[in-house]
Amino acid sequence: MVEGNKENILQKYCADLAAIAPNIVGGKIMGPVPAQIYQVRNWYRMRFLISGDVRAKLQPIVANWIARVKQPANIRVKIDVNPVNFM
Repeated sequence: MVEGNKENILQKYCADLAAIAPNIVGGKIMGPVPAQIYQVRNWYRMRFLISGDVRAKLQPIVANWIARVKQPANIRVKIDVNPVNFM
């Protein structure tokens, strides 16, 4: 989940992430898509879904991927491993 209080900055940050999304052997990165509840108070939310089998070692791949794009001060990235739902 990527959240930002300025919609245009959030969308640009997500587009930048999507542009350099790595190819994962045994997995894939989907998104960004608007969250089911797109705006909560004054925060806009976009979602990426990263899936892969157990051998894909997703955590270091995702950490490296996110580190490659400068995160603006008003953007929050929340990583939920094995999400129960998408709300």
